[in-house]
Amino acid sequence: THHPINLRDPLAADPTELLKESGYSAQEAVFRLEPFIALTPEMLYKRALKILQPPETVSVSIDGSQVVLVGQGTHDWISQASQKSLAIPGITSVNMERLTDTGLKQFETLLQVLESQSLNFLPGQVNIQGEELSKLKDVKGILEQMDGTARDLGLQPSVRIVGYSSPDGSDKMNTRLSEIRAQQILGLLQSLPLRAVSLVAVGRGVDPSAQNTGATGQGIANPRRVSFEVERVTAPSEGRRE
Repeated sequence: THHPINLRDPLAADPTELLKESGYSAQEAVFRLEPFIALTPEMLYKRALKILQPPETVSVSIDGSQVVLVGQGTHDWISQASQKSLAIPGITSVNMERLTDTGLKQFETLLQVLESQSLNFLPGQVNIQGEELSKLKDVKGILEQMDGTARDLGLQPSVRIVGYSSPDGSDKMNTRLSEIRAQQILGLLQSLPLRAVSLVAVGRGVDPSAQNTGATGQGIANPRRVSFEVERVTAPSEGRRE
């Protein structure tokens, strides 16, 4: 008896099982199934889920021949998602505009927190004291977290430790004070086991935007301080997004 050949995508439902669900036995129909790749939206969606294996925080949808990814994913998963999506038969592009890289998000948060920190000095002093020593511990913790996140992202950010002085005294003395303050903080941070983050000390003398409020050095910006600047970096995965 000649039986027609039927095409079935491996991800499609088994017709024998469908037959049973309809109340017929498997002997009442014979299927000659040949594999093929279906390009219907349903099959593209099923194939995308199987290949991408998205986390619960990422939703996958199909828009024509495009995979659309929305939500939050780890850097490792996102870095592979684009290449894997384009390997799906029938898919020609990937939309990741609404996909957040949680690793990059954490790195940017740590960057902003670090750049909001400052260590203040008393007039003419080059060593921090009292409360500023506690603040230095916070800075160390932030740097260690940033280093771990940067390693995960494959980044090597540079942190500038920037020293400033008040307008009091000569320009030469102020510049030298700012340099020594930056170098002092660098020395206190060099014991950290940083593998991705690099530290460099810079003295800038008087900060024109700082407000000198007297010997206490308190105000909108303490002129006698060390601040932190992180060189902005771009993650390798961002350049591959489509």
